[in-house]
Amino acid sequence: MEEKELELEETQQLIWKSEEESPPPQSMLSVTVARVINTLLSARPKKLYDAVSRLYPDPNKKTTSGSLEDSLWFLHKYVNDTVEDQDAFDQILLPVIQHSWKNGGQAMILVNWLFQDELLFRPLATNLANIIVRKDDRYIALAWCILVRNLLEFETSMTQFSMNGIRERYNDVLKILSSCMPRLLSIVCKGSTLQDGFELPSRLSVSAADCMLALTEALAKKVSSDKPKSTSNALSRPITLVPESSTGDKKVKPASKSSEVSNLEMGLLFWDHLEELVNLVQRLIAWSRKSRSLHAKGLEKVLKWLQEIKGQYGCFQDEAGSKILKTGVTLLSSCWKHYGILLHLEDRKFSQHYKELLEQYLSGIQVIHFFSSSVNE
Repeated sequence: MEEKELELEETQQLIWKSEEESPPPQSMLSVTVARVINTLLSARPKKLYDAVSRLYPDPNKKTTSGSLEDSLWFLHKYVNDTVEDQDAFDQILLPVIQHSWKNGGQAMILVNWLFQDELLFRPLATNLANIIVRKDDRYIALAWCILVRNLLEFETSMTQFSMNGIRERYNDVLKILSSCMPRLLSIVCKGSTLQDGFELPSRLSVSAADCMLALTEALAKKVSSDKPKSTSNALSRPITLVPESSTGDKKVKPASKSSEVSNLEMGLLFWDHLEELVNLVQRLIAWSRKSRSLHAKGLEKVLKWLQEIKGQYGCFQDEAGSKILKTGVTLLSSCWKHYGILLHLEDRKFSQHYKELLEQYLSGIQVIHFFSSSVNE
């Protein structure tokens, strides 16, 4: 009996041996991890979400013997045990990223669930951000851009779910993913081909550009979130083209000091990427000249506006707390949260929210007019 227990213990030690000790190329653990991930990503989104909900809030508590619950329990334990192993994280994140190309529902449920664990969130998010930098593979990069864009839109598109892993850590997600902006811009700039004297984008460069737009939009929205209502409608909310439902006025809580600090921090982070935003718009202009000449003219005005903001307020960027820089940050974010959404090259939901896009366009005009009047005064 003791011999059997000893053999079992030795087998488990071999399975969980680290890669630094030169394990077999295809270890039993790797095979198990692959099967678990395949099981979870192949499940129907609703069944996967129900299984995750049964494990919430304690992922280590094995509540049932169902295959999905077992797989989720194993996944959480594996990630927790290998939190310092970058290659081990790749075994989880790469299949999740690649699956987003086909259907991101299961991937987003898993990410949202894992992000709920405070100890796992930062290693997971950091490794997710690093993959686009480390992996020189266009297919992985394309799927990564799709996953990240879905993740950035998850805060508003998945409000019916009770899990708040992404939503509760959204600011930290933005900070971590913003570090990928230079890599995304590099993909955008290298993704053009010349045809008849015009620049045409590749599928990957389009996806990278849309990912950058999603990141900058999210940053811009966070800068102006949780602020007191302004006397100007241009700053408080977008123009409403249809009557709002009369459900009663909502009370607006005054902004706390902590939210003001958070907003300023996000604003300065956004401002740090202004040069990359200028370069992105230049590429969008080049791509639009052949088949969307009118759109290209509009983008040229946006580019001129960005360059003017940079020239007028850029000299104060070393003074993070200066009133003038805060004004520049507010102007940039207040306008970009309206205009950024209009610049996407791929928008599968366009037919569903074209009225909202028009409202954003009109609101952007009002914001620029309001600030221009304030500066002149």
